[in-house]
Amino acid sequence: PRLKRRSVGEGGKQALGGRPHLDADAQAPPILLNAGMLREHFNLPLNDAAKRLGVCATAIKKVCRKIGIKQWPHRKLKAVEKRLAVLRAES
Repeated sequence: PRLKRRSVGEGGKQALGGRPHLDADAQAPPILLNAGMLREHFNLPLNDAAKRLGVCATAIKKVCRKIGIKQWPHRKLKAVEKRLAVLRAES
């Protein structure tokens, strides 16, 4: 038997380039991120901060680039904290 061909946009994500149909009501409202909100989470790894803020890591990276932060500062902060601990131990 011959299969009926689907039209564009009908069916699943891979059916002739169609996209899944989304309900406008089902979408979550946008989350606004600012420097202050991000600063509170600098002590966490990027993925953990993303989970707590309820966004993906890519969204955080985009906001960071817009406000002039080139790299998530968690590792740098940990390194500085370790150096301070060593210096305090020597004193």
